[in-house]
Amino acid sequence: MAPNVVGRTWLVIVVAFLAAAAALGSFLPRLGVDASTSILLDEHDPDLTYYSQSRLLWPSDDEFAIVCCRRTDWFTPESVALLRKVQTDLEQTPHVKKVVSILSIPLLRQSPLPIPGRTVESKGVDLAKAKDELTHHAVARGTLISDDGTNAVFLAYLDQPAEYARLDREKTAAIVAKDEARAAAVAAPLESARGELSARRREMVGAIRALATKWTPEMTGPIRLSGLPIINLSLIEFVTHDVNWFGVGCIALFTLAFAAIYRKLRWTTLPIVACTLPVVLILGSMAALGQKLTVITANLPLLLFVMMLPYTVYFAERYRERRAQGSGESHTESTDGAVRDIWLPCLYSCTTTMAGFASLLTSGVKPVWWFGLMMTIGLAVGLGCAFLFLPAATRPLGAIEDARAKATPEPSGLVRWLERSVLGAPVAVVVVGAVLFVAAAWGCMKITVENKFIDYFWPRTEVYQGLDSIDKEMGGTTPMDIVLTSSEPGFFKTPKGVDAIRVAALWASSVPEVGSVTSLATIVAEAQKAPMLSKLTPDRVVAMAEANKDLAPLLRDVATADFKTARVLVRFRETAPTLHRQRILAAMRADLAARPELTDLAPRATGVFLLYANMLESLLASQKDTFAMVVASIYLMLLALFATVDLRRREAGASVARSFVHAALLSVVVLVPQVLPAVVVLGVMGWTGVPLDLITVTIAAIAMGVGIDAAIQYTVRYRIELDATGGDRRAAVTRSHATIGRSIWIATSIMVAGFVVLVVSDFVPTVMFGLFNALAMLMGQFAALTVLPALFLLTGLPRRTA
Repeated sequence: MAPNVVGRTWLVIVVAFLAAAAALGSFLPRLGVDASTSILLDEHDPDLTYYSQSRLLWPSDDEFAIVCCRRTDWFTPESVALLRKVQTDLEQTPHVKKVVSILSIPLLRQSPLPIPGRTVESKGVDLAKAKDELTHHAVARGTLISDDGTNAVFLAYLDQPAEYARLDREKTAAIVAKDEARAAAVAAPLESARGELSARRREMVGAIRALATKWTPEMTGPIRLSGLPIINLSLIEFVTHDVNWFGVGCIALFTLAFAAIYRKLRWTTLPIVACTLPVVLILGSMAALGQKLTVITANLPLLLFVMMLPYTVYFAERYRERRAQGSGESHTESTDGAVRDIWLPCLYSCTTTMAGFASLLTSGVKPVWWFGLMMTIGLAVGLGCAFLFLPAATRPLGAIEDARAKATPEPSGLVRWLERSVLGAPVAVVVVGAVLFVAAAWGCMKITVENKFIDYFWPRTEVYQGLDSIDKEMGGTTPMDIVLTSSEPGFFKTPKGVDAIRVAALWASSVPEVGSVTSLATIVAEAQKAPMLSKLTPDRVVAMAEANKDLAPLLRDVATADFKTARVLVRFRETAPTLHRQRILAAMRADLAARPELTDLAPRATGVFLLYANMLESLLASQKDTFAMVVASIYLMLLALFATVDLRRREAGASVARSFVHAALLSVVVLVPQVLPAVVVLGVMGWTGVPLDLITVTIAAIAMGVGIDAAIQYTVRYRIELDATGGDRRAAVTRSHATIGRSIWIATSIMVAGFVVLVVSDFVPTVMFGLFNALAMLMGQFAALTVLPALFLLTGLPRRTA
């Protein structure tokens, strides 16, 4: 028996847990944060493999957009001079490889005969004509200058470490070739090189933020910042802030709650330590294995702590009950008895919760997979902390009495009101639960995955304002490529090839959510607007562009050096209210398939827009699959629990078959109301228009886990009280509410308070995670203390066993 093991070796157990926590805790300073957007994609997606392959063809997209606004527009001598000063500062910023702006774009329409190298800075340039040319420029418009000329953008490119660029391409090539050994060999040195890349990003972002502060007084409004470096760094800042501050804040809140409820040092400190230990052990293990926190696994510390908290409450409450009964048992007997009384239901409730998180292991999104794995392991470790460390640490402290605990407790407060509702109108309680279920199920049918990356941030944040500015004032934020491939070298600089590129982009003109389109065809078309170049063939135009140091990089961004592969770069406005990714992608595929000019060019879409859309769709499908899997797993766990109890306690002469049938029916009765928390959470999301995303997709599993814990605890206690009252079901409900009902209420109240604290986060997914988990826990308490006992009264289950 576990209590006897604790009794003989309590000191060894305490020292072992504390030593393990100290050892693994020493790795915590190494625990980093990975905020790269690539890890959030579905690695089972075949389009991701193609994306990795296509990345080898094009320059890095690690660019920083600096948006500057000037009410009088940027086409005055003073404004051009200001642009030059800002660009000079940017070019001197640490780790900036190059800067592109309208100062870099050659002007081809200033005179009948284009002058090589002429830009807005050149002497004698007609700035009015320059404004007209650049605000209608196929490349600059929407990318470097807004339609009205008031917003100018500098694109600052990060100078990536050469070793990182080499290793990243090597790993990508290995992934494309499905060479797992080679990819694994590159992983460690690539991770080391990524550290240097992150350091450069931080230094670059810090310097540009300072530059923005310096030059903002010269602008009309603040300078807006966007792009991969600042998004990456901001995510790291948000995650680090939330883990540190909410971790400390929630532990302080939980400590105050235990102190207010129990008013005993023992029941204030030891439960907190017991819940903290599994968090330290799991996070320390992650750090030791080189795993990093992500925007998804960042919620793991608080969640694991909270999931362990009810077990410590059950132990403390059961100990108080045994001491209040005045049976004369010793402190050791009360401790061992409390563990023995709650062990079996806690074991099964923890196992069912683990099954819920294990269902996330089917996800192809690596952080979701790791979240499911670490929570599953963490719950097992936490169960050991609650049933080994906590009683072991309590054992040498001596007996403790609580004058407020009664030998025959009565429900009080909210628990008393819930008990009266069940006893007074069980049918009405079940009807209310059924109405809630139906309404929530209807809401579930409205749930979508059509969310926007910008909505992860509050409007007051730097990231949101930067993305919003690029989206609304410039050419959109989310990129997608249409890649065309020919077997003929030089094909895409021929008239036929350029025409094929133009045809591939035609569908975008009818999509209002498209912000900008860039391709070799748009570059050629722009050059041919110059009177002296209008008659040149595409290959002549391309040859001239390749000879120009400012235009040559633009060509490499849309076509390979041999011109066998070309791409159309499309940017979408994420803030568009009508944005619907799957509708857009379906229309694009239909259009490309219907174009005979593209038959032999294998047109294929790729890029973040497509991959993000695929990932969101996979979330919806996996939510349905995992929900069914979780329900089935929980039912089997309930069946195993109740069958075990029935076989142990069955009446003389009762058959095994009868006991099994009873357990099967009871499992259904217990399971049905515990589906309610998950359905209500998803239903509220559907009714309020909150879409599924990488964070909220985990909430259903959490809701089922929390709800089933309360249901198992109540059912086991109800059966004990049913026997104790001689089969009086109403009295059993009253006694169950007074004992385990109080425990459920205490645990739920503390957990809800901890999750509600998350609403002050600057990261919207963290806020949603907190709110919906709080709702799930409230609904779990409601179902366990109202619908479940009402069903017991109406169905006559479970039956008396003694």
